[in-house]
Amino acid sequence: MQVFSPGQVLTASDVMKWLQPRAAFKTANETINSDSTLSTDTDIQGIAVDANSMYRIDMFLDIESGTVPDFKFDLTLPASTVLRAICAVMGAADNGTRYTEADIQAVSCSGGTGGGSDRFTMSGYLYTAGTAGNVALRWAQNTLDAGGTTLKKGSHITLTKFG
Repeated sequence: MQVFSPGQVLTASDVMKWLQPRAAFKTANETINSDSTLSTDTDIQGIAVDANSMYRIDMFLDIESGTVPDFKFDLTLPASTVLRAICAVMGAADNGTRYTEADIQAVSCSGGTGGGSDRFTMSGYLYTAGTAGNVALRWAQNTLDAGGTTLKKGSHITLTKFG
């Protein structure tokens, strides 16, 4: 980890690397039909992470889906990246929040939303090993169905480097 001294003038590169969160946002609603194969999102992808670094991850996904197709997602991460996070889902059909702890290369939460309007959140940290790369969201219908599943505008992932 880089250490800065009091009074040291930071370069633009230092500011971008250490103070600027890295994020990707959904710029418009996207609907899929009859597709249960996880695919990389058109907007929430390409979030660059450095090798041998630690990041706080915050994610918010705003979903609209019927009961049958529902929703599933995962994250793709650079090789040997460790993700420790809590995933929560809350929606109109839910009576409460369900949590899943994840400590795997590709984390996923799926199903159980019961259709309607749902929100998924994830909070935790990830640390990369010797490989830099990109973080990307992949999503699909949990069950193949002609009904639509929509990931709404404003859904996002934010990474903040802290080590």
